Amino acid sequence: PVSSTSTQYSVHFSLKVGKETWKRRDYKVTENSLQGGRQKMGEVIIQVHLLVSVDTLVPYASTVCQKLAERFGLNDVVVRSAKVPSDRLALSSSDTPLLYAVLGPPTSATSMLEAESCVPIISLNSIDPEETALSIAKCCSLASASLRRKVESAVAARQQARLVQDAQWKTEAHKYKSLITGCFDEKKQITGDSITVKGRTRGKVRDRYDSSSSSTVALVTTDRQSGFDRSLAQVPFKGAVLNLTSAFWFEKTAHIIPNHIKSVPHPYVTIAKKCKPFPIEFVVRSYMTGSTSTSIWKNYQDGVRNYCGHDLPEGMKKNQKLEKNILTPTTKEEDHDRPISVVEIVAEKWM
Repeated sequence: PVSSTSTQYSVHFSLKVGKETWKRRDYKVTENSLQGGRQKMGEVIIQVHLLVSVDTLVPYASTVCQKLAERFGLNDVVVRSAKVPSDRLALSSSDTPLLYAVLGPPTSATSMLEAESCVPIISLNSIDPEETALSIAKCCSLASASLRRKVESAVAARQQARLVQDAQWKTEAHKYKSLITGCFDEKKQITGDSITVKGRTRGKVRDRYDSSSSSTVALVTTDRQSGFDRSLAQVPFKGAVLNLTSAFWFEKTAHIIPNHIKSVPHPYVTIAKKCKPFPIEFVVRSYMTGSTSTSIWKNYQDGVRNYCGHDLPEGMKKNQKLEKNILTPTTKEEDHDRPISVVEIVAEKWM
């Protein structure tokens, strides 16, 4: 080490042939770079032996090996029989850290190994190879910071997937299906069509209720379903889901940029500050695709070769990847949206 308090090391490389010394280099490296160097040279940080107690579990164990390699970079994983004597299982000619993982019910050999071996051994009864691989990776992450980060990422993804699954299962319950069916059959969707309050402005999905004496407006997100510049249907509770989702993200991003939200007194209603909107929508496109009148593919089919200020080559096909990602503004107007270029935004005094 360079010093007693440092993780930096001074490393000397030399090649000696007889009494001659050829090439000598000094390097200053950190512990992290040494670790990375070992990994780049193919050195394995930890070995894993999957001890299979039932022959039918061998394909399952092979799948676990694959998951460990693909998701966590653990490549030194072998499948072994848990029926061989414990003294044979304990044989290891490497100084690399080793972990035993028993798949299936324990055997007398694995019980003896657990009692007498210095090598850690874990028993896993899960029938899910993803779950088994994650449990093994958690143990191995004690030896590697980079593996620990992969495990943390995998755990976060699993937690998110379970939240999504929980929400999906809720919607399958009789309670929710009855509510949705009853709302649809009795035509109780929130459409705003029966409201005759003055100051109402009807949009495709949202209605705005304005008062000249107030600094705020009420925005009601209805159950109207809009698509292709048309009102297609009325979806029960769709307005509440959309309004609450918007409120969630406005709250999460308020520290990045201020927004217009004052309060959400009802699942369908947002009270907002009066603002002058900038009625331009920005879409980042990577592919030649789409079906609406403002989509890049529809315009390309109609002969447009300069789309939103971007020149497009001849001979492109639907769903083909663009040479680079492009920013394509469109107007947000009462009747129909239309593509517009950056130059046109300024020329038409949108800004």
